[in-house]
Amino acid sequence: RAEVENVQRRSQNEIVSARKYAIEGFARELLTVLDSLDQATKVEIAESSSDAMVKMREGLELTLKQLDKVVERFGVTVVEADTGVKFDPDSHQAISMVSDTEVTPEI
Repeated sequence: RAEVENVQRRSQNEIVSARKYAIEGFARELLTVLDSLDQATKVEIAESSSDAMVKMREGLELTLKQLDKVVERFGVTVVEADTGVKFDPDSHQAISMVSDTEVTPEI
């Protein structure tokens, strides 16, 4: 009986773990899409732009808002990483290193 309970508990833990890592991988890939959409919304459109351009911009912003809501439902949140903020490996992901004599190593 104890052996059966251990197998069931282990199986449940493996299922929870598999779901967690599946969502993490999906979210990681989706974040690059979110970043690209965000960058696209920052492109300035001239006042004299055609109606189609304005509508395309509105559609882009709406798509970004919807995507933000979807990832939020899965517990993905924005983590700001401004200059001078101490690196936290639990919240941040380093993508590069830059040598800077003006910043102390602790930051």
